[in-house]
Amino acid sequence: MSKFETDKHFVSWLCLCPELHLSGGSRKSKGSRTHASKNRVAGVLRMCAQSLLRCDCALGAFGRRLRAKKGGAHAVTAVARKLAIIVYHMLKERRPYKDQGAAYYEARYRERLVEGLRRRAKQLGLDVVHLATAP
Repeated sequence: MSKFETDKHFVSWLCLCPELHLSGGSRKSKGSRTHASKNRVAGVLRMCAQSLLRCDCALGAFGRRLRAKKGGAHAVTAVARKLAIIVYHMLKERRPYKDQGAAYYEARYRERLVEGLRRRAKQLGLDVVHLATAP
């Protein structure tokens, strides 16, 4: 892993980075690399990503949420990218990976949404009030 300075270099070498074809601020293509890569590691990571979409883990929850928005091919590429970053750090820093679970991911996603709503409301001069609901 010493060949790659950062995890971004590793992801780029695997052809798993998102492609943004921009020209003058306008997007020329909306696609991502969904074709089979010549890199065997990228192919293995894509296969792992496909199986993770059915798994009850944080990466699976992320992939399912993205699949509903962008489609299956984009979701597989995004999950494979996240998996490549995890593998990079596991090999480079020799630290184990601990999955937090799908419930943890969903709770953090909800917190980010609520914080974004609070920030937007503050920009508009409004207040957001949290209503406690009975269980």
